[in-house]
Amino acid sequence: MYQILGDYFLSRKNNEKAIEYYNLALTKEIATLKEEKQIKESLSKCQTSETN
Repeated sequence: MYQILGDYFLSRKNNEKAIEYYNLALTKEIATLKEEKQIKESLSKCQTSETN
């Protein structure tokens, strides 16, 4: 759920909120390593575009 919210805010160019939800997602139990990797990649993308 938190990953989906992060994706939503990322698509709306609201990186601050997206980062908040991706970080929250990483504190929860994640079903697969693939999902965890996707969350971390999305988080990295947000943080990179926020600094540019």
